[in-house]
Amino acid sequence: MAGISTFFKPILWFITCIGVVIFICEYLVYYVVMFQCSWPDISVGKNYKHDGQTSDSAWLFSGKPLGSSARGPAIVNRETRSSKHEQEQNVEDLRAIFIADTHLLGSRLGHWFDKLRREWQMERGFQTSLTLFSPEAVFVLGDLTDEGQWASDMEFEATAKRFRKMFHHSPDVYFKVVVGNHDVGFHDFMSKRKLERFSDAFNSSGVEVVTLKNNSFVLVNSMAFHGDGCSFCSSAQTKLRGVSERLNCSRFGHQGGDKQKEKGKSRCSHYRSLPAAPPILLQHFPLYRPTDEMCSGIDGTPLDEKYIPHGQRREVLSQKATDKLLSWIHPRLVLSAHTHHGCYIVHQNVTPEISVPSFSWRNRKNPSLILASISPTSIAINKCFLPEEYLILILYAASGVTMATYILYYLVCILCRHRWRHVKEL
Repeated sequence: MAGISTFFKPILWFITCIGVVIFICEYLVYYVVMFQCSWPDISVGKNYKHDGQTSDSAWLFSGKPLGSSARGPAIVNRETRSSKHEQEQNVEDLRAIFIADTHLLGSRLGHWFDKLRREWQMERGFQTSLTLFSPEAVFVLGDLTDEGQWASDMEFEATAKRFRKMFHHSPDVYFKVVVGNHDVGFHDFMSKRKLERFSDAFNSSGVEVVTLKNNSFVLVNSMAFHGDGCSFCSSAQTKLRGVSERLNCSRFGHQGGDKQKEKGKSRCSHYRSLPAAPPILLQHFPLYRPTDEMCSGIDGTPLDEKYIPHGQRREVLSQKATDKLLSWIHPRLVLSAHTHHGCYIVHQNVTPEISVPSFSWRNRKNPSLILASISPTSIAINKCFLPEEYLILILYAASGVTMATYILYYLVCILCRHRWRHVKEL
């Protein structure tokens, strides 16, 4: 019996060690790394400390958007809407998470192990964020799928089902997605059927307004702002005009946004009132920028790509669509995705935009999510990084070397004891 115990003891130890290593590398490491992140304090001011290595610098946008001039856009009518605005200032901040470009693979691209590995990473990262941060809202900024533009209805539904499993959440968390080009195709490859099945699967429409805790979010389909007068573009423009009028009525009491004009006030009675604070614009494509040269952020575009001109309507929105969104919506902040890289930029010295990097190891080595504390008057943002893949590989390699060393040591000890026993018998 002693011999059997001696034989099975190292095997049991080895199996236990493997289980512990897998638990650490595939579960515990997410908590250790992301525990260093925190919700930004919206009341501190404009200067924030870094939350360790896992948190990028935080931004605060208070009152007018960062960088706005004295003649900046009338984002808040402090004179005529002061009582309503002061009431909104007392509302508890909204805590929201923003992620982007999950790119769930289909049957055409990637290896099955690549799919398994990356999807597990995103699921663990997201579920860990829910446990640690308990957000009230989660927004996904497009490209949920990687092959939605080509997939059959059956394959698309299977991918959507996987997405819902990976990003499952409690009913009290508001979860909203924005459509991306990989979900329905670029403008020339969109179809009514693709848009309908995406809408059915994720409860998303082309242009819509969401209100949470007196904060308005305008969500748009970037591919529907091509500007060629197609049915998708015409529908999106009509909806956007309605959203613009509704926002202006809530801010100024006039659908045209001009406080001095009386004509058209009657139209406001047809719109449901929105919060007086300017909205946050959510979309997949970034607003127009010639290159990423002006972008800042530690997870920004690599130097060999930073100066490559962006193609309008493919990498970024066109200049015309950008001007229309900024002038019609007057957002206090724009959150976008698509490039897979982080970017912070201010448009026209008035409107800040943050491009949210990809959430998947497939697209970058240091995926991240945005933690945002949002009130009607201020927005504070932290960026929280997930564990990098090389860290997981180092942990596995170090654990493997340690176990191999111990096994070798154990075998040498057994051999030495056996020889010593043999010598004593002689």
